[in-house]
Amino acid sequence: MNPAPSTNGLAPANLVVIGASTGGTRVVTYLLDRLPPLRAAVVIVQHMPKFINLSFARTLARHARSEVRLVQDGDPLQDGAFYLAPSDIHCTVVANRRLRLSPGPDVNYVCPSIDVTMQSLQSPASGQRIIGILLTGMGRDGANGLAYIRKLGGVTIAQNEASCAVYGMPAEAVKLGCVDFELPPDAIVTMLAARLAR
Repeated sequence: MNPAPSTNGLAPANLVVIGASTGGTRVVTYLLDRLPPLRAAVVIVQHMPKFINLSFARTLARHARSEVRLVQDGDPLQDGAFYLAPSDIHCTVVANRRLRLSPGPDVNYVCPSIDVTMQSLQSPASGQRIIGILLTGMGRDGANGLAYIRKLGGVTIAQNEASCAVYGMPAEAVKLGCVDFELPPDAIVTMLAARLAR
């Protein structure tokens, strides 16, 4: 987990935001274990207790083929890197270029909130793709964020019911009518690789 090099103020070619809760650590690890290096910066918001932040980041780093870092305030987004939002603080994307950590009240009873991260994105630059992914989890965090990404013209993916430990968050997004694709984890890997692989 080395510091990400400077992006010289340039936005990454593409942005992916992955949100997960109950059962998500296993699915996120599965995705990173199988994804090739991507032409995208990937931000992961996983609801988890603070004491496992570092160990989970290290687990992901062992499985990923690209850099994994636990987000620090002001981190620039870099193509090919994975950024894990820490617990108990909200993580937002500033100008689609860097990450900001900000204390604040729980949103949807959680902090960090997937909605807060996804709803901080801006309209993509010409040729830039934004993809929002909502994985297994309890509650409804991330549903409004996925709807927001769709309004920006991004692609939205929800984990399908059969593969979820808890189909709460993806189901809420489906109810909003904002999901482009309902997929199991292996198909999510295939789609990301087809669209974003280097």
